[in-house]
Amino acid sequence: MKKVFVAACILLLLGMIGWKVSEPWREAKKEENQLLNTSDAKGIEHRITICGDEWLGYLIFRSPRFRSEMEKRAIAVNFKNEPDFQARFEMLDSGDCDLVCATIDSFLLNGESTNYPGVIVFGIDESYGGDAVIATEGIATLDDLRAENIKGAFVGFSPSEFLLKSQVAHFEIENLKTNLPSFRTDDAQTAYNRLKNGDADFAVLWEPFVSKSLREIPGATRLIDTRQARSVIYDVSIASRSLVSEKPAVVQAITDVYFDTLNYYSSDPEEFRKLAKKDSGESESNADTMLSGIRFLDLKGNRDMINGQGELRLTDAVANITRILVDVGDLSTDPLEGNPRLIVNSGFLQKSSSSMASNASTQAEPLQRFFAPLDETAWDALWEKRTGTLLEKPITFGVGQATIPEEFQQELLEATQKLVHYPGHRIIVQAHVSPGSNKEADLALSQERANAIRDCLIQKGKISEHRVHAVGRGGEEPLAKESGEGLRSWKRRCRRARIYLAEDT
Repeated sequence: MKKVFVAACILLLLGMIGWKVSEPWREAKKEENQLLNTSDAKGIEHRITICGDEWLGYLIFRSPRFRSEMEKRAIAVNFKNEPDFQARFEMLDSGDCDLVCATIDSFLLNGESTNYPGVIVFGIDESYGGDAVIATEGIATLDDLRAENIKGAFVGFSPSEFLLKSQVAHFEIENLKTNLPSFRTDDAQTAYNRLKNGDADFAVLWEPFVSKSLREIPGATRLIDTRQARSVIYDVSIASRSLVSEKPAVVQAITDVYFDTLNYYSSDPEEFRKLAKKDSGESESNADTMLSGIRFLDLKGNRDMINGQGELRLTDAVANITRILVDVGDLSTDPLEGNPRLIVNSGFLQKSSSSMASNASTQAEPLQRFFAPLDETAWDALWEKRTGTLLEKPITFGVGQATIPEEFQQELLEATQKLVHYPGHRIIVQAHVSPGSNKEADLALSQERANAIRDCLIQKGKISEHRVHAVGRGGEEPLAKESGEGLRSWKRRCRRARIYLAEDT
């Protein structure tokens, strides 16, 4: 009996201590409840944190309209500015963030270490001219970036870096792969300054620095931008898997309110322009320029990406971007093992009750377009403003023959997969033979081989016949002999094909 009494006293004492220790917490909780119950915040049932950066493409999430409409659904929104992509996904994994705004490439690259803690629920925007490769005088095509000791500048680990990497992968600019780390800067102003001061031969910039460089740097030219290189920089909203599984109604509310807000500002572009100016801190003209380089994806555009109607499928975009990251060595293998659906949840898009009204952002050229026939003069003009070499390979044709070897046909078809990124470009095929004694015969044979490659692209690659032009160059442009190279080896290398892309404006 005595033991029971002692035990009861001990429990009572511990309870009193616990009550006293918890008093500050109880007082704080009481004050918090009083604060909530005596204000408009008393109706808030959920609080979510969205992580992104100052990119104007994320402006809808930062807008007063989005916050107020979410509060009507008893959801309070906090937009956290976090420039570092890796930090965003670590916060998503830890629960400190509920939804991340980021590019697809950054998700693939930075989400792997945390086993992809979120899923893409909808697309936000596509860079559409907002990012560009700008070069100084003397650099006319992407091929010129193969020059020894070429110097570049871009913001490290940014969408600009990925734009350059996509060009390195698509146009096989191998020398840049090892040089990329030395080109990185901390901010866009520094990258611009390097280009302007002659410390860089090219820079990858975003607006308003793209327009500023073309306007203020003598001889500066735009090698390529995201109007020409499509489906490369996509921003998407990535909801945490815990939010999707535990609070799907909140994810649905975010989706519905986002597109309702986008439609609201689309119906009043002047208000949206003013909001962009205020949010960016830029002048009105700079803010307008920045907005013009962004193609916001409305509900219809998102559903088209899911269903593959007129747009590149979202899963195909993920697969293509994965391929680029593997090609440049950022990923050793495909972390999704060929199944991009592992990081996509389209159910909230399909259920969205938002209006299907189109938004007022820049309307992009279709990814599939009609190509009218061109005469030789027009093709010659296109050649003068070519973008770069998509493929250059030696081809082992039979002696005096124009039959394409099976292994090269496969390489041709693999090259055509890149064309989805360049819907406004035409294709120029050049074939070369090893120099012989009969120039006319060499020219005729090279034309036959160029025609054979052209026919393969049309028939097996499903390329429009008016999009491809074949040119035989004979043996007039032999390659330089390498040190110690034998005649037979040199002639074999001279028998080659080059496939160029040239934008048809």
